Amino acid sequence: PCAEANNPGCGQIGALGVCGASPVPGDLDIPTAFRVHGNYPNPFNPITTIRFDLPQAAVTEVVIFDVAGRKVKTLLQGQLPAGSHEVTWNGDDSHGREVAAGIYFYMVADGAESSVGRMALVK
Repeated sequence: PCAEANNPGCGQIGALGVCGASPVPGDLDIPTAFRVHGNYPNPFNPITTIRFDLPQAAVTEVVIFDVAGRKVKTLLQGQLPAGSHEVTWNGDDSHGREVAAGIYFYMVADGAESSVGRMALVK
């Protein structure tokens, strides 16, 4: 914001010499760290959304696994820009067949980091 010494009465502190300076457009939209927010709703039936943040552009993968560790479906695999993203899963496998109710895991990986979460499909 601004240096109080340069702008008496401004009420803010900082390095800029003007009050009410605007951030660089889009600057606040770029996350500072890789983060997976989890899925919602959880438990779900039949659709859930997985949200995650990428601090920089990366080849990203989102994969669903069953409790035995078998790959059920790859939801996303490709280059994504830095920012917040989300993918949805409608409870089907890689062949489009509806999966059984139960516990499933999702993995979000950006090449450098990965995170695994747990979700429950109820019917």
